[in-house]
Amino acid sequence: MFSNMKNKIREKTGSELPKLSLAQKSGIGRHSRQGSETSLSSLDPQPKEDLSPLPVSPSEIVLADGKSLTPKELNKLSKREDEWRSRLEKRDMEWTKKLEKKETELTKLMEDKEIEWRKQEQKMTEDLLKLTKELKEALKMAEDSKRKICQYQDDKDQLEGFQTQEIAKLKHLLLAKEQENSENVTALKEATSSLATLRSEVIRLRPFEERISNFQAVAKSDSIDMTVRVAEAERLCAEMAERCEVLQTELDSERSRETEDVRERVAELNARVDRQLYELEEERQKHAALAAQLDKEKREKDDALLRNAQVSQEVEMAKQDLRAQLREVDEFYKKHSNLEKKLVDKTQECEKVQNELNLLQARVAEVDSQTTDKGVERELKTKLCDLEAQLTDRNKNIRVLQQRLADMKKTLQRELKGVDPGGGGGGGGGGDITTNHHNPTPLPPPEDDVNFKYLKHVLIKFLTSREYEAQHLTRAVATLLRFSAEEERLLRETLEWRKSWFGSRPRLPKLRHSPS
Repeated sequence: MFSNMKNKIREKTGSELPKLSLAQKSGIGRHSRQGSETSLSSLDPQPKEDLSPLPVSPSEIVLADGKSLTPKELNKLSKREDEWRSRLEKRDMEWTKKLEKKETELTKLMEDKEIEWRKQEQKMTEDLLKLTKELKEALKMAEDSKRKICQYQDDKDQLEGFQTQEIAKLKHLLLAKEQENSENVTALKEATSSLATLRSEVIRLRPFEERISNFQAVAKSDSIDMTVRVAEAERLCAEMAERCEVLQTELDSERSRETEDVRERVAELNARVDRQLYELEEERQKHAALAAQLDKEKREKDDALLRNAQVSQEVEMAKQDLRAQLREVDEFYKKHSNLEKKLVDKTQECEKVQNELNLLQARVAEVDSQTTDKGVERELKTKLCDLEAQLTDRNKNIRVLQQRLADMKKTLQRELKGVDPGGGGGGGGGGDITTNHHNPTPLPPPEDDVNFKYLKHVLIKFLTSREYEAQHLTRAVATLLRFSAEEERLLRETLEWRKSWFGSRPRLPKLRHSPS
């Protein structure tokens, strides 16, 4: 501090202070100490004490360079010192006021900057929330569009490429939006960290008055950087707003186009379901008519059996054959009932599949209102395809079962028509045989025998029918020809071998010749 004062005195006077000799070191030293204490007391905010001039010796003071100072000159020097001391005090006060003023201005400037940065931060946060909400709405609309597209798989080959392109485009746009949002969040975080750094710098630099100028430069550079960043953020927000408008326009057009396609597919699917239900109802009516006809034929057959119950002993074989035929008819009935059960099961399965399809459509419509991941979309898509495939397979199985049922009914009708004339002939033949029993006469020729006619009819039917029809006649042939269990099994295996593609041919048993 004394060096600064000496430098200022040197600048004002243009000469250095004179050095006192050793002879007067005590007096001048005491005077210097008193002056130093006075200068230090000027910096103290407490009230200043009145300074009284020191008594000066009437003798002359000799300086180191040989010059002598009179008491008058000493008084002048003391007055000049007092004058300089007062000037220094005034200058010190002025600098203190300037520093306080600068500090007040800097504090006010920092508070204004802080308020402005907070407003900008709040504005950027609101814009970011608004953009995030718009992006979520756009994402929701995009997910709705994708799920609506996935509901209808008939035009899957044509719509797959378009859907993939649209999804990729939406993903690209969403990724760009997310990247821009992350950049905005990063810029906002950087601004917040810069603001916190500036606050800590203000707190740290307040006690150091010597670094005020450096701090002002740093604050100015930071404010310039913040201005540049805010301008960049505003530019990015404007670009994001433009992109959001473009994306909204594209989504609106895409949604309208997809909605029209969805309506067409819904109408087509409803028409297809109605057509299938109508066909199923027709099949049920045909089945009911066939069941009624079968009951009528069964009653007619029972009447024929009652009429043929009065035949003689020769007709007993025909009765046994008829019983065998009845067993086969029972098997037919059992198979028919099994087929009916299968048909009912298939119908129930069809209805179940239809219900599952309706539930799936309701679930897809329900899922359209929510945002889900792509795994659910693929699962629903796969399940819908599987259900449609199952519905197609079950419809095919129902048609095959209905065809088999119709073939079995036709076979049964032909058998019943063949048995009725044979029964009537059997009655006449039975009377002849009874007469021959009482009056021994030669046996009738084989052409007139009921068993032979029935055997011929069954063999012709067995040889001319299809494999699965002939398989149902094996029991009747085995009964008429009196096959053993091994021979009947061989006949069945042979028919199975003819029906199969890769089966092995059954081995024929060795013939045993009876002794003559």
